[in-house]
Amino acid sequence: MKKIIALFLLTQFYCYAQDTIINAKDNLNKIFSENLEQGKVNLFVTDIKTLDTIINEKKAKYKIVYSFSNTCHFSFSAFPDLIDYVNLDKNLFQLFIVISSRFDEIESIKKYFEKLEYYEPVYILDTSIYGNRKNPSVRNELMISKLCKDCNSKKMGFSDLFIRDNNNNIVYHSNYNIPWETIFLEIKSMK
Repeated sequence: MKKIIALFLLTQFYCYAQDTIINAKDNLNKIFSENLEQGKVNLFVTDIKTLDTIINEKKAKYKIVYSFSNTCHFSFSAFPDLIDYVNLDKNLFQLFIVISSRFDEIESIKKYFEKLEYYEPVYILDTSIYGNRKNPSVRNELMISKLCKDCNSKKMGFSDLFIRDNNNNIVYHSNYNIPWETIFLEIKSMK
């Protein structure tokens, strides 16, 4: 009986989640053309291969891939500074927000981005592909290890980032031992 109730609740949540997030693979043209709904948080569920394609195709000089988590206090404090700086020069920087959270946390994530009025694409790793474990660090580590061969994914976590240049070479990556001030100075030096 417990399994039936759990399946029912999961089905109800999945229906709700589909109203909130859109499949990135099916909407690549929308993402590439930046024909996004303005004034609305644009959440895209994605697999790592599709995310890599999206990052590779963007033409900014520097592409910042940032691991955001709604359970990480540092994500909340560091992220506004990052978007403010990136927004100063959108030809120089393209920001890719990647979330590894469970789908039942999406609503709180959406509210946070609405509060910041952040309407650029936000990518959520598909838990149906990578598992819906209680610890989203596993999905985050997998994403980093696949997209940043130079990164030590074991030392990287939420609020960490890596940066690719316009040739998609890794030019910088952070880890939990590097203070945010140092990371931010490194980003500012990329002119």
